[in-house]
Amino acid sequence: MKRSAFLCLAILMCILLNAQTYNEQYEKFLRQYKDSTFSLLEKLDKMNQYFIGSIAPDFKAVDVNGQEVDLNKLKGHFVVLNFWNTECKTCTAQIPEFNQMIQQFATKDVSFITLSPDGEDKVKSFLKKEPFKCPTIANANSIAFEKFKLEAIFPYFIIIGQDNRILKMWFGSEGQGNLLSRVGSLVNQYQ
Repeated sequence: MKRSAFLCLAILMCILLNAQTYNEQYEKFLRQYKDSTFSLLEKLDKMNQYFIGSIAPDFKAVDVNGQEVDLNKLKGHFVVLNFWNTECKTCTAQIPEFNQMIQQFATKDVSFITLSPDGEDKVKSFLKKEPFKCPTIANANSIAFEKFKLEAIFPYFIIIGQDNRILKMWFGSEGQGNLLSRVGSLVNQYQ
């Protein structure tokens, strides 16, 4: 038993010591899959798996309430990023569950940030009807597409661990209750 625990710890240490930045992982991903015949969804699935363990790209932005959001200052917290837009019915349908998740993890070291490529006026107008209970960043194209190299499809979720490494990322809806379950199991697993 001790030997298998030691082996698991040694493998984990090797992975962590060899973890690369997000951009380095993205370049490796492109070299490996640039000539592939995968569909967009297959490519996204491969990409999501490829980034597990890589260091999340840092970003600073001002949310729609004028507050600075600095990912680097959230190190030591789990961070849940939700990339969405106001025209995406799947994205907006998940707002109540997302807010429920924010409430459930209020006493834990979990931070939530939503990011939209839509302009600030459009996002503010939308949030009057359907508010998120966390910082919301508008005009987030540079974060989504340049920093995280995401495709222009929504919703997209990224969970970052307390050590600033990607734990999980995925495209799409989760279905009622599944988003909360997925985030909860990751937080509990790595705490």
